[in-house]
Amino acid sequence: MNRLVLISASKDFVDGLASELESVKGEYDCKITTFDNSEEGARFLSSTPVDLIIADLPASEIDPRSWVRKLRKARPDAPLLVMIDKDAAHDFKGLKGVWLVRKPAPLGKLAEAAINIAKKEAKAFLKGMNIGNFTQVVTSDGKTCSLTVRSKEGEGTLHFIKGQLYDATCGAKSGRNAAIEILSWQDEVNTELRKLYFVPERTLTDSIDSLIIASVHYADSKPAAAEVADNDVEIVAPEPGEAPSPEAEAGPSEDRGLPEALVKLLPEIEEVLTRQIGPVAPMVLKSCIDRWVATGGADLVDFEGLQECICEEVEDKKACSNLKKEFSRKFAEIHGEVGKQIMGGKEVPFTVSDEQRAALGDLLAVAIGPIAAILTDDLIAKCEGSGGGVEELIALFSEEIADGRDKEAFITSAKKLF
Repeated sequence: MNRLVLISASKDFVDGLASELESVKGEYDCKITTFDNSEEGARFLSSTPVDLIIADLPASEIDPRSWVRKLRKARPDAPLLVMIDKDAAHDFKGLKGVWLVRKPAPLGKLAEAAINIAKKEAKAFLKGMNIGNFTQVVTSDGKTCSLTVRSKEGEGTLHFIKGQLYDATCGAKSGRNAAIEILSWQDEVNTELRKLYFVPERTLTDSIDSLIIASVHYADSKPAAAEVADNDVEIVAPEPGEAPSPEAEAGPSEDRGLPEALVKLLPEIEEVLTRQIGPVAPMVLKSCIDRWVATGGADLVDFEGLQECICEEVEDKKACSNLKKEFSRKFAEIHGEVGKQIMGGKEVPFTVSDEQRAALGDLLAVAIGPIAAILTDDLIAKCEGSGGGVEELIALFSEEIADGRDKEAFITSAKKLF
């Protein structure tokens, strides 16, 4: 279940918005935690991963930027929706992942906008993988992200900046002690990948390999929870002299009897998948190709069957739809007729990438406010559904802007995105 934090001194506002969010639980299930001041909220956020923060900036606050920055710093990996007075002129430039809504705002529309932001910034999931192995992937790929790790032993967070582990929290522990605790969880864990909007204070300088070694020693020092009888586990090893199958060790980009045209496209598939689900993409892609080959898809050059295998690993259905569209567009751009051949000769429709979608939404929000979060996806779907192109898309968006100067500024900026 998603976690949402609501910070406001107004009980009526808190009760009203909580009621609106409760009413759409079928669409967005969430647990709501409320605080009447930012100090208590920040203390909670510093140790608890959440999916969205809604904060009501007090009109009496003399330093609004510091007030918002305190919450951003306490939870650097959660989108932050800030309510500000209608005529306020606050400067929050440089604070990433911060959305502004001017008061008063209809609670129903506010709840809808909040849910759209939470979905847009949605985390990716990885189930049942060894956390030590996964952190090594993040490090080797030089990723900037936040990992929320959950096991039967607890919950913790690891923050990476360009592949370097900067900070870790786990309950009352922080820094090196927290990192070793999380990495010591030897059972299969569930991991959530989140965007990192703010560079946390660096509390770690150890390499991930040295922390993994320290976590093994730490795990060995813990008392065993239970003994496992020998006959409870079946271990299958190769017969003497029998080498492990090379196919079992092949990576996604290695040729394992795959169609030549598909082998050429594997780097592009991996690149597109990485944008949707993050650094786990190479491992997910290898698993999907193995399943696809096992079912005979490679013999039939059933590329759409491979796409379905991949989309089974992507829980967000909208992301899955975007994934398919981006695959088609990418292949057509880079490989021309080869891409069309793999896609069954289909014409590739105009589509909007995730980056363009987010940028269009931000540009529209500048002109018309938070309602843009609701309109953006509908306008893009309308354009794609009608077979329109860039000009038609920009025209649809600009129709929502009443002010002539704002409309002209939007059109100029939007054209630069394509």
